[in-house]
Amino acid sequence: IVFQDPYASLDPRYTVADSIREALRTHRICARNEESSHIREALDKVGLSSHFAALYPRQLSGGQRQRVCIARALAVRPEVLLADEPVSALDVSIQAQMIELFDNLRRQENLTFVVVAHDLALIRQVSERVITLYLGRIVEDAPTEEYAARPLHPYSFVLAQSTPDPDQTGSLPPVIITTEAPSSSRRPSGCYFHPRCFRAESRCAREHPLLVQSAPQHKVACFYPLTDEHSMEAQRSDRPPAGPPTNRRHERPASINAGQNGEK
Repeated sequence: IVFQDPYASLDPRYTVADSIREALRTHRICARNEESSHIREALDKVGLSSHFAALYPRQLSGGQRQRVCIARALAVRPEVLLADEPVSALDVSIQAQMIELFDNLRRQENLTFVVVAHDLALIRQVSERVITLYLGRIVEDAPTEEYAARPLHPYSFVLAQSTPDPDQTGSLPPVIITTEAPSSSRRPSGCYFHPRCFRAESRCAREHPLLVQSAPQHKVACFYPLTDEHSMEAQRSDRPPAGPPTNRRHERPASINAGQNGEK
């Protein structure tokens, strides 16, 4: 696992070598007389020279600390590496370097990366497939490019609209939700997103939609998934922002509103 805050995930009393050595011993990766070579190898994979092994976390930059955390994770020879918001605590100038590092490691080490993030721009750069969660439930599962081009779940649509796009040439306004996200300890009945959803019907409050195939390799958990026409109408709508659902039908594309992002 690579955690969000590299400084908090490293013991300040341990040198870089100590941190990696602890992982090697915990997982019984090698004999003790081989630890030094494994530590050097792990550091080399993340672009750090062997002299970093003697340094403490306080002597490293944010990007260097995150590289150490990645080296520690790689040292145990994982098949799957889970990265929890791996660049959110780093400067923008360092984020690009980390994204490039992830891409290189994925290809060179034949690793499967599972990246947990709110930043859809990051997701598009590092992932081949996107799974969207809302209050712990999967609401959409699709290849990255298709997800970015045509989100089907209203929550996915709102997330996509809340991400700045420098290449956007249109002047359509962003979609907005005015209601707060429910507490995870008091989840709504039926579809968890229905109190904030601009397409919610009475059925959504009673029943939980299953994750079903909507297109090849594209699954969505929604009784009323979006179409391309709905997406455009949602942006052009001049009606008030979405609030609690009303008992209205959508037999054909209608003028709709949307909401802002919640938990993913």
